[in-house]
Amino acid sequence: MKRSLSVILCILISITALSAEEAYLNGENSLSIIAGFGDTAFTFEDNIIPSNSTSFTVETDNLSFWTSLTLTEEGGEFSLNRLSYLWTLDDHTQLTLGRQGLLTGYGYGWNPIDLFSEIKDPADPEADRMGIDAVSILYDDWDRFIGRAVLFLDSDFLCGTPSWSDISVGAETTLLLDSSEIKLTALAELTGVGENLVLTAGLGTYLDIAGAGVYMEINTDLDILGGIEYFFENGMSMIIEYFYHQEGLDLSERQNYFTEVFADSTLLEAFVPGYFAEHYILSNLSYSFYEYQTDVNLSTLYSPDSNSLMVAPMASVYTDSGLVIEGGYVGIYSLKENEFNEADLSPFEHAIQIGCSYAF
Repeated sequence: MKRSLSVILCILISITALSAEEAYLNGENSLSIIAGFGDTAFTFEDNIIPSNSTSFTVETDNLSFWTSLTLTEEGGEFSLNRLSYLWTLDDHTQLTLGRQGLLTGYGYGWNPIDLFSEIKDPADPEADRMGIDAVSILYDDWDRFIGRAVLFLDSDFLCGTPSWSDISVGAETTLLLDSSEIKLTALAELTGVGENLVLTAGLGTYLDIAGAGVYMEINTDLDILGGIEYFFENGMSMIIEYFYHQEGLDLSERQNYFTEVFADSTLLEAFVPGYFAEHYILSNLSYSFYEYQTDVNLSTLYSPDSNSLMVAPMASVYTDSGLVIEGGYVGIYSLKENEFNEADLSPFEHAIQIGCSYAF
């Protein structure tokens, strides 16, 4: 968080702590162990990876604070996920300053119209994502229309010598109809020498058709998402999505990428499953055994052009004490040789994960 913004928010936190009628403090500690096996082109030396994470959240009517500390064999990593203050200007308008969640979109694995946040990982769509440093104003008419305008806060703009090239602004509008929604998003950035204006926009729709949710998202980079979700009466839910990534690599480009990665392994840090090739199909099935306080989940991620397949069955058991026990398997397979796909880039062909978390 930038220095000047942090000072402002610390003052607001102190005022809130002294004046808030109700404050909610929650914490969670989680421990997990991943055991990987099966050789790939980039297999790690260590096949047992333990980690421990502790997070705290504080919520009042105005303040949102969420931080976490993750410990691994390589050391600790501190994250300030949220730190923001909200003012209610009137019955329809709110102003928020600080590191805040600006997530939007209808997709489970991808959100092409989410132009503000970190990209979603389709291999782990429910993973937490860092908030965005911004000033945002939200208007809700409590009927048909929701609008948001955002000014993104850059470190040079806040603490250095400001210039127009430090400014990015965004907007989001949602139109609520009887059985459908329409979202429009836009982002304007002034970047580079000469302060060139870069405009990006997105359009998303959601339809309720015979109890099924059908949705579509597209942006001006020509990333396209189409999906359907359905909730069965017996408690099962199903999601199927198709994603086209315009900047995905074809076979020759993937082969060149492998050549570069072998020469410089640090390039692997920019690799994200689900964005490497052009075409992807995701499926997710989940079922809740309420009698046994257990959820089971099966996810698959298939790329028809790179011939990679990820399969991930998981299970979670909840206890009355707040302890959650989780376990699952992740397998990444190459369905055809010499495709230079995600399976070849993965550190392991197979991984087993066992973990538990406790809320306090």
